[in-house]
Amino acid sequence: MKKYLISILLPLLFSSCIFIEFPDTHRVDAELDVYAQRFFTEAKKYGHNFDDEGLIMTFARLDGEKAGVCYMNRRPIEIEIDPDYWASISESYLADDAKEDLVFHEMGHGFLQRYHINDVLKNKDWKSIMCGDELPNGRASNINYRGMRKDYYIKELFTQTREVPSWSTFVPDFSGMFENKIFSLSKTRPQLPIVNQENFYSRVENGEYVATSYSSNVTANVSASVNTLDDFCIEVNLKIVSNNKSDMANSGIYFGQADAKKENHNLHYITIDEGKHIFLGENASMIPFIDLYREEFKPNDYNKIKIYKQGQFIYYFLNDTFIYHNDIADLRQGGDNIGLIIYADNTVYIRDFNIYLDKSNNRNLKQITPEIREVEIYNLKRR
Repeated sequence: MKKYLISILLPLLFSSCIFIEFPDTHRVDAELDVYAQRFFTEAKKYGHNFDDEGLIMTFARLDGEKAGVCYMNRRPIEIEIDPDYWASISESYLADDAKEDLVFHEMGHGFLQRYHINDVLKNKDWKSIMCGDELPNGRASNINYRGMRKDYYIKELFTQTREVPSWSTFVPDFSGMFENKIFSLSKTRPQLPIVNQENFYSRVENGEYVATSYSSNVTANVSASVNTLDDFCIEVNLKIVSNNKSDMANSGIYFGQADAKKENHNLHYITIDEGKHIFLGENASMIPFIDLYREEFKPNDYNKIKIYKQGQFIYYFLNDTFIYHNDIADLRQGGDNIGLIIYADNTVYIRDFNIYLDKSNNRNLKQITPEIREVEIYNLKRR
């Protein structure tokens, strides 16, 4: 009898062993393993060696708004990445940074045993790549994980450094530099599109340019043609109102190339919602670089937005307060469009719209025909 039982149980034991994951198992989807290996390489630079630890990382559709999840107490460590989110960021020309950011965040949970930390630097950038969960003031967890900021975020991930990066405390001074005004919105001839269409209605009311978009996000460019590779300043005094009281007002300004073909869009933009969230981004990068929360914004009132573009940097001001700067060396650049981004179900009121060049720059600028274009603005990052 005993012999019979053994002969039955042994095959069951051996077959079940096929599904046992040993602690040093490495089973990672090929697309994800590129970034896993980068994590291990960076870890060794900072004294961490995970050669004897296992990892299972696969694609799996996740509930809610999660882009990734790490089961940090399992051995081997298990990570799941949402394939739909992965596919969406794959369309960005900055996809490599976005994917590395996501994988490093999840592996930071598992291998470094780091939990979410939602501290901010002086300029309101997130202090760590490990931000997530319920964020202060309802901000999104977008990290400007590129350019001059990237090295800091990798170092902080592995060392939890308390250093203060210089870009987080920098305040520019443009006094006396941009005095050559080359465009100012006329009160009688607004030099912005005046149309009455099914989806878009723009007009002049009480000396202001007023534009309403109903069902699509649109851009409306002014008539001044500026080579956006040059240095310039845009100054706009505007009020943003939601047409649908259940939705939050959110619109802004942009510069760059507003081509009708999606692959040619490269709009650098700042948009603001009435919840005091400021979104900075570049259209071809798919998602905003950062969601800032700034008390300087006055909901349902006029706010002055200024953008300075100088060299490889963009500087943003809100109501005369410097709020952020962004390096654009690795971004698409060029174009001759400057104008408004008006989100669906929003009305924008424009009191002033001025464009300046550096005082030493006295080129003659051609006039272009104001026009509107539909534009796609992408969703925020999920943690």
